[in-house]
Amino acid sequence: IFMPEDGYADISIYDASGRLIDELKDLDGEYKYQASTINVDLSNKNLPTGSYYINLIGCGQKVTKMFTIVK
Repeated sequence: IFMPEDGYADISIYDASGRLIDELKDLDGEYKYQASTINVDLSNKNLPTGSYYINLIGCGQKVTKMFTIVK
């Protein structure tokens, strides 16, 4: 992720149909102005193989990135 300034960010995971999978409240919080790597452990979610989206909202921006789970 890249934050254009210091600020709070909400991070959520959605499936390909747009259904909310998890709000990832443990990753919500203050982030510094910079590029940061976020590690998301989804092993306890038991998600099937497929495409998903991680959504970050913060500092006046909304960023969505696709990722794929392959089992």
